[in-house]
Amino acid sequence: MAISLRFWASYTEGRVKLQRRSENSVSSDHVLKFVFDEENQYITGVVQASMRNVAYKVTIELDDDTVKRSTCECVMRDYYCHHVAAVLLFGYKNVSKTDIRCSWLKRPKSQPKKIETIDEMYPSPNPTYSALSRPFDDTDHEALYQMLGNLGRFTGVWLHESGAIGASPDGGSFESLVEVSAITTARLSASVDLSFNYTVGPSDSVYSGFIVWQAKKSGTSGFENIATFSPSGGGNNSFTTTESAMNLKNRAELLNITPIGFNSFRAVMRVLKVHCLDEKEYQSSVTFFNLNTGPQTITAVTYLTVQAPAEQPYDIPDQVPSNIEESTNFTLSCTANVGKPPGNIKWWRYRDQADALVLVAESSEIPAQPGVCVYNVTFSIQPVVTRDDDQSVWRCSVDNELLTSSPDQDKPNQETARINVFYKVGVPNITKYPNVLNSQYSVAHSVNLTCVAQGNPSPSTNNGINRYVWTFKTNLGDIETELSSTNGVLSLNNLQETDTGTYTCTAFNGFNGKYFNSSINEELYVVNTTTTSPSTTAEWSTENSVIHDQKEVEVTTTVPNTTTHFASPAGPAGNSDTERQKTNDDDLSMGAIVVLMVNILIIVTVILVMLKVWYTKLQQGPASRGDSGTVQTPALLNATIGSSVDLTCEYTVGPGESVYSGLIVWQAKKSGSADYENIATFSPPGEGSNSFTTTESAMILKDRAELLDVTSNGSDTFRVVMKVREVQCLDEKEYQCSVTFTSSSTGPQIKNAVTSLTVQGPAQQPYNILAPNLSNIEENMKINLSCTANVGKPPGKIKWWRYRDQVNAPLLIRESSEIPAVQPGVCVYKVTFSIQPVVTKDDDQSVWRCSVDNELLTGSPDQNKPKLETARINVFYKVVDPKIAKHPDISNSRYSVGSSVTLTCVAQGNPIPSTNNDINKYKWTFQTISSHNVTELSSNNGVLSLNNLQETDTGTYTCTAFNGFNGKTFNISITDELYIDTEIGLKIHPLNLIGITWSRDNGRSEFRIDAFYYQQGTIFSKGGDCGTVQTPASVTATIGSSVDLTCTYTLESGDSVYSGFIVWQAKKSGSVDYENIATFSPPGEGNNSFTTTESAMILKDRAELLEITSTGSNIFRVVMRVKEVQYLDEKEYQCSVTFISTSTGPQTKSTVTSLTVQANPTNHAGPAYLWTPQLSKSGGSKNAGQSIKLQPVNLVICHCNHRHHSSFLYMNSIQQITLLTIESYESQNNVIAFNGEDNILSNFFPCELNMYGFTHKSAEHAFQYTKAVRCGDLDTAKTILEAKDALSAKRLGDKIRPNEQWADTRESVMTEIIENKCVQVQRFREKLRSVKKDTLFAESTYNDTWGTGLNKEATENTKIEAWPGKNLLGQIISKISKKIRKRKKSDQWSKPSQKQQSKVNTKQRDIAQMLRELRYQSESESMSGFDASTESDSDESTSAKNKG
Repeated sequence: MAISLRFWASYTEGRVKLQRRSENSVSSDHVLKFVFDEENQYITGVVQASMRNVAYKVTIELDDDTVKRSTCECVMRDYYCHHVAAVLLFGYKNVSKTDIRCSWLKRPKSQPKKIETIDEMYPSPNPTYSALSRPFDDTDHEALYQMLGNLGRFTGVWLHESGAIGASPDGGSFESLVEVSAITTARLSASVDLSFNYTVGPSDSVYSGFIVWQAKKSGTSGFENIATFSPSGGGNNSFTTTESAMNLKNRAELLNITPIGFNSFRAVMRVLKVHCLDEKEYQSSVTFFNLNTGPQTITAVTYLTVQAPAEQPYDIPDQVPSNIEESTNFTLSCTANVGKPPGNIKWWRYRDQADALVLVAESSEIPAQPGVCVYNVTFSIQPVVTRDDDQSVWRCSVDNELLTSSPDQDKPNQETARINVFYKVGVPNITKYPNVLNSQYSVAHSVNLTCVAQGNPSPSTNNGINRYVWTFKTNLGDIETELSSTNGVLSLNNLQETDTGTYTCTAFNGFNGKYFNSSINEELYVVNTTTTSPSTTAEWSTENSVIHDQKEVEVTTTVPNTTTHFASPAGPAGNSDTERQKTNDDDLSMGAIVVLMVNILIIVTVILVMLKVWYTKLQQGPASRGDSGTVQTPALLNATIGSSVDLTCEYTVGPGESVYSGLIVWQAKKSGSADYENIATFSPPGEGSNSFTTTESAMILKDRAELLDVTSNGSDTFRVVMKVREVQCLDEKEYQCSVTFTSSSTGPQIKNAVTSLTVQGPAQQPYNILAPNLSNIEENMKINLSCTANVGKPPGKIKWWRYRDQVNAPLLIRESSEIPAVQPGVCVYKVTFSIQPVVTKDDDQSVWRCSVDNELLTGSPDQNKPKLETARINVFYKVVDPKIAKHPDISNSRYSVGSSVTLTCVAQGNPIPSTNNDINKYKWTFQTISSHNVTELSSNNGVLSLNNLQETDTGTYTCTAFNGFNGKTFNISITDELYIDTEIGLKIHPLNLIGITWSRDNGRSEFRIDAFYYQQGTIFSKGGDCGTVQTPASVTATIGSSVDLTCTYTLESGDSVYSGFIVWQAKKSGSVDYENIATFSPPGEGNNSFTTTESAMILKDRAELLEITSTGSNIFRVVMRVKEVQYLDEKEYQCSVTFISTSTGPQTKSTVTSLTVQANPTNHAGPAYLWTPQLSKSGGSKNAGQSIKLQPVNLVICHCNHRHHSSFLYMNSIQQITLLTIESYESQNNVIAFNGEDNILSNFFPCELNMYGFTHKSAEHAFQYTKAVRCGDLDTAKTILEAKDALSAKRLGDKIRPNEQWADTRESVMTEIIENKCVQVQRFREKLRSVKKDTLFAESTYNDTWGTGLNKEATENTKIEAWPGKNLLGQIISKISKKIRKRKKSDQWSKPSQKQQSKVNTKQRDIAQMLRELRYQSESESMSGFDASTESDSDESTSAKNKG
């Protein structure tokens, strides 16, 4: 067989990226080998990796239509892998239908030649210069000018960034183009590519960030940036932070720009899941730079149209009127979303007697509107119905252009229940059985007259209105006599000549207060025949035999020209069992006497014949006389509506007995009577066929029942089965199995057995739920909820549940107590259950659910059984519980002059106060301490922003929340006091530290440190003839406050600055490079926006980009306001401005400011962590004047949340810092702490590891590479392989968003990597084998997952149970070390030599030496770029702990 596409589809379902990558692998001929074993459903294959230097073996086991299991040699192993998907897709496309084992092998290709870059071919020499670490001043200008003068000729210097401007001395014409399709069409929830092409003219250049996709802003004619692209090889693509970008960011992908021709390129933004709000105009914008004409921007616009398929109708009435009659109209209404482009709704009619649906009407089309994908249309019709529409079904279907795969009537639809149409009775029709020619019947014969008339209600209902009436009269003009009949069936038995006459059937019905009837006549003639001499032979016949009242058997004896009836011993003979209300006053005629004499003669003849037969039997010998036959059925049977059930009867034939065809009968008890009527007759095995009778019970079952052949269960025992399918409620009654046994000795005997069938029905979904008016409910109000449902049989209960958003599960409120009494033949029990709960404010937006249950529903919890819910209930309640939140929140509400604070007021209420209309709103007021005047302040939705605080702002701030409903209004207030102090706010920076002294008081563990600071000035960066840029050299901010990063630039004559060329940047951690945070536009020329770099994401939600303002002639100010300053904001920031001059070209000027973040000294935000391992447990010191290892950061941050640190630092005055030492933990001698790339135990240690088909530069490289692959970021995985060191690899891994798969498997991955390192790195293996038995390895980093959460000294001097971190890496290494030590000497791993480690005594140092080391350590760590807190996995948040 061929490989079905279902295998590939089920394996890649919901994984768009996996589908796309597997398709690319197949189209790129990456499947090198394919072998399919059809018998075992097993596939093996080899797939070349996308990097083209390794191939992976794939094995797949199939099961039905799914992949049972699969493995791949790549890093994904048994997880979802595109190599496996590629093999499945290849099999579908290439394997033909054969019966032999299929295999395919691709010839290997030669390895592609390595392409070297210019830098690799001509490496640049090692530089002999270094950058200045100080500002550039006039002395440097003079030195440079003198050096240039010594060259003896004019010298020019041209400075620009990478991606040089392609300048043309002659200028040239502007020939660049931007092209895009005018209209782009996409389907809702599908993907679409927004692409445009641009061509670069001969004298033009395009730079990173100037290729832009923009979206039209709602309600305006302007566009805002979505994403910026970089030319091929020129940088990264990134989303902006505009509203349009945020809407698309998580659903879109920016593809790298690709060349499509000479100087022509394509930029693609792929929207992976289209939303309706994406329907708008999109503008592609490219800025081309030309040295002669300057920058010019060319745009092109496309309109994205979003289409959506029509959806199933959701509002069609379950119940239709119950009083519809023919020739009247009724209303049918249907509501549905007709999709986009808007389609239409169609109404269809389905009659049982017609094969196909008939289109009745369809709605007219409606126009489409931009940005709207849901068009809810209600279409109503009022058809006039006829009697042919009785029990018809009306279907509402919906359609639009996107639905093309099925006929219109089968497209999304919903149907009504069957419609009951009342109509008056028509002319009846009479059928006779047997139907004798000319209706002439012989005396003593029988005939059934069945009258049927069409009408609704049916006349056969047999109530006081809807019924059949039979009457009889002998001659015209006689008075009619009413006869007894059953549902229109008149049975005439033992006919006499007096029965000759006219029989009239009248059918009656009525509805809606109207009554109707219709009649028909039938003539019968009963004749007497003369009797001749009896025949000498008698013949037994069962032909046309009928069982009357379950007792009488008709036996026919044939004598020439005469037929005589006689009764069996089971009942009397010769009596008519038809009760007639007629009289005959005539005496018996002579003919009657003759008939009587003939009958007597015939009876005597028959008796003589029977005596002769009996005598013959005696002559043959005595017959064995055992017990007579038996009949058995189960006493009770249960069946569910719609299921099937077997009515089973077993009979046993006694010795000398026989059973003949037609004498095995299933009967049903007649409604309202103790009598039974025949349903079907059976024949013994091999003696004839089974057949239904024509009684009413038989007609009910005939189309749903099957008569199985009688089977033998053993010697003389037989089984009779009537299988009833699709059981209905009217089938619930008593059924009797009747068998007539015939014996030569005893004659015929009838044996019966009765079984009672009980029909059960499950409870059904509620079909009528009544909820209160949702527009005016308020708290403490009683509401009415009513639910109607069929509770099934046995009757169940209705339950009301309440569901609040804040609670996980519905709460049972009440259940119905009254259960309807069970009635025979009734399966539908409609119950209405109402409650009147009192609602509170907690019931706002609650949902109330009505569920129904009975014994047959056992598969789900009660609340999830057939149910129906109300819409969400809106409960109005007055405002309560106002609260004020301060940002930053400073102890005692004491703020410094010049700082800022935001007060946010929040109150609970419905309507919420933030509606900001005249009723529902927040109002802020202010009152100074010394005045009674109250001033109303301007706020936004309860948020009051106070900037540049002054002493006059000290006072009471009151927030009042208002709301109202149903003509009532409410309000509530809350106050807060602020104090503005000029003495708060010490501005210090560790780099300004110029002196430190300390002393110790003997007998107390207290040290005093006096620090002195100086204030730096402002740095100016100046050069050439271009403009200048300047910032303050340093800026200080208090934790939680706000700060303005301000940059001023000046334009010189001939200079220009364009949008996007004014940038605030931040220094990247552990690097000398800067990355963009935000771009600005000159006044009136565009918008400011954040980039998508890591630094920008950290600041985005806490920063504000102010509009550039002019502060003088050609002088402008750029401000980025950072709110709620955090410690991670402390770094260097660079303001960069690119000036474009017609004479010098573009030149970028930058200047740097350093932001220092410090704690509020009055707040005592918490001590900073200092570790002093030399201190004893009692807090004393072993040596007076001992040195203390400090970090400069400890003098600024002044906070700590570490719960296990032994020393704390806090500030108790403006110029003085005190170190208070508390109890220290004991040293841990069995712990080996490690970190850093110089330690063989660390994952950062450089070593070659061959894993997953690649050679990794360290264990960290291997770990981060595996993380990137399993999280689906293959581009980053490739970059990690090429990372120069472990720290770089880790930082790349930090940017990957982990998925659930990675969280579940990362520990096993780390174990596998450490095991490989142990095998491949001998030095590492020897280290693990050489340690003592109880040694515990500990990664001494601030990573709380893989490390101890402490530095090396703290780890070695803190009890293990007190470590903040889990130390997972140390535990893994410890386990592997234990395994190695247990190996025998003959093992392949050699035993390393033990090394005795010596301890280094710390010498006493003076304060000057300590200060020099302090500064040197700070500078060296910042230059090396290593941070112990960054080692190992990064997807666990690392605590902001300070190193000691």
